Amino acid sequence: MNKRAVVFGAAGQLGSGLVRELQRRRYSVMAWDRAQVDITDPAAVQNALANYDAEVVFNAASYNQVDVAEK
Repeated sequence: MNKRAVVFGAAGQLGSGLVRELQRRRYSVMAWDRAQVDITDPAAVQNALANYDAEVVFNAASYNQVDVAEK
């Protein structure tokens, strides 16, 4: 039986790296990006997790426009 993992923010640099590494370690990975699951919506996150019984969950979502964020 494969170990199961979830990665939020899977389209980003960190998220895509996590997905590759987890797959290399033979995890069954469910990977979502911002368009698929909005992590700012608790109900959406809860629904996503409820439908996939993961052993581990990674939140790799981030905001990377530092100059804009500072404003």
